Amino acid sequence: TGRASLGVLLLQDIAVVPLLVLLPIVELQNTVATAAEGAAAAPTQDLATLFGTAMGGLTALLAFGYILLPKIFNAVAGARSSETFIALCLLTVAAAGSFTKTIGLSDTLGAFIAGILLAETNYRTQVEADIQPFRGILLGLFFVTTGASVDLPLLAQQWPTALGVLIGLISIKAAITGGIATQFGLSNGDAVRTGLLLSGGGEFAFVVLNLAKNLNVLPFDQTKLLSGVVVCSMALTPALSSLGDAAAERLNRGDKEARMNAKRERKRGRGGEAGGAPRARGAPPA
Repeated sequence: TGRASLGVLLLQDIAVVPLLVLLPIVELQNTVATAAEGAAAAPTQDLATLFGTAMGGLTALLAFGYILLPKIFNAVAGARSSETFIALCLLTVAAAGSFTKTIGLSDTLGAFIAGILLAETNYRTQVEADIQPFRGILLGLFFVTTGASVDLPLLAQQWPTALGVLIGLISIKAAITGGIATQFGLSNGDAVRTGLLLSGGGEFAFVVLNLAKNLNVLPFDQTKLLSGVVVCSMALTPALSSLGDAAAERLNRGDKEARMNAKRERKRGRGGEAGGAPRARGAPPA
């Protein structure tokens, strides 16, 4: 269950990348469609231009990261200066974010790609050790900002909608994750446990929602409402985990009893076949 949950979490993080690419394209489509009413070819042309520029820019960024970035890190590592090494890491992230923003994408996507490129270098362990102090501070700042952005009066005012979205989010994610888990060899109990454990929203939801709000893809109130729902789903994770453990224990016990009963039935069937038809009492053997 632990390995399956970790795999799903990693896949969720990777699945954010297409959203970070698509949101600026959707924002441009809305802007162009509003500004050029009646010009049907303009939005399509601008979208094609943005898509081509984005794909070309991302290809160039990845090529730079895989070909030139390791050589730059080798040169800086030869200087044996930890300050220069940390500065290069931060410069890589800032430059990647600025580059993706220049080509019409989000700087969040650039920072994400920069992290992937840094992890592919030979200095991954040193990078993780050097940025450890920054990670703790920035992670705490991220969640403080997220908590401060929750609009409790809005949730109280629209609690039927929030409750419906929360139930739908948990139910749909649990059903999809649990159904897929059974296809990969997990038992019914472990699949239910995994589905309930991962049924809440993730931290990358805040990144996507904030980007959608900044790009005017989602209205401000909807973004606030969805952010509050994600926070509530994350707060329910311990309870959902306990519920999943209880359900998994019951299902696994039932599956075990069913297997034992089936095994007994097979043994009885084999015994009856080996003994043949029973003879009447007192009848002479054939």
